Amino acid sequence: QKDHLFSAVQSDTVDGTEAWILEVAPRLTGFSRYLGGRIWIKVGDSSVLRIEWDPTTFGHFEAILARGESYKATPEVRSHSEFGFEKNGLRFPSVDFTEEAYRGADGKSFVRARTSVVYKDYKFFTVETESAVKIRS
Repeated sequence: QKDHLFSAVQSDTVDGTEAWILEVAPRLTGFSRYLGGRIWIKVGDSSVLRIEWDPTTFGHFEAILARGESYKATPEVRSHSEFGFEKNGLRFPSVDFTEEAYRGADGKSFVRARTSVVYKDYKFFTVETESAVKIRS
């Protein structure tokens, strides 16, 4: 918490679930471990439902800005994670999406890279152990 600034933005819904949106900004910039963005927090249990990452807080974002200059285009990077699967009160990822696009002066956009991961068919199991402790005297 000491590394970020938090502010409540508004209320919203995610797949019919009431949520609060928090704006999270790193106090220090230029370090990849200090990410920022918007977080949708479930009303009632405060679990994370969705995160829209602020790409300017990504490590090496300056490379994207430089690429945009070389293309004579403006970077339009989008990235979000969704936590749509719940088991025993814990939330697990359901979607992770990142897109690196650029918009030229003519208004046309092109996508340089897109990664979309869909998590499904989680398998849960129980691990049991047997403890055998021998004490020597």
